[in-house]
Amino acid sequence: MPYQPVMGQIMPFAGAMIPRNWALCNGALLAIQTNQALFSLLGTYYGGDGVRTFALPDLRGRAILGSSGGSGQYPAGMISGSVSVNMTGLQLPQHNHMIQATAANGQGRGAAPTNNIFATTTAPADRYIFLAAGSAETPLAVGTNLVNEGGGQPHNNMQPYLVINYLIAMQGLYPSRN
Repeated sequence: MPYQPVMGQIMPFAGAMIPRNWALCNGALLAIQTNQALFSLLGTYYGGDGVRTFALPDLRGRAILGSSGGSGQYPAGMISGSVSVNMTGLQLPQHNHMIQATAANGQGRGAAPTNNIFATTTAPADRYIFLAAGSAETPLAVGTNLVNEGGGQPHNNMQPYLVINYLIAMQGLYPSRN
């Protein structure tokens, strides 16, 4: 017995042509008058005015996500998502950056850290930016910069993919309700 699709069924298809009684899921507007049975299944979930026209689902450049029902978080026909996104620093996980510093002999030691940044007079000694009196002095190089990676440019947000056509059955068995 030959295969008979259910009207409105969507399937991926790797062929180079479109089989008879199937159409590309490309958002095409169709006349309700000549496609009444299919309109009764799709309605205006995917577009059209509902008086003269309705639209096929447009799956070009889209992944399929199962519907959560009419009023749920993901109702049928909802379009969402982005090919690229800009992220802010608040969206990144907490992390650290290492600073490479130049060591040099110079001034900066003293109990009173006047004009010396980050100096402290309390123990422990390994917390000083400038080492305690009597040791070699190693200030950080002036002008050390941390650079933001990415420069605020959008990054690709797409999972690995293979492009294939999705087709919808224009004719076939009309589904019965459970």
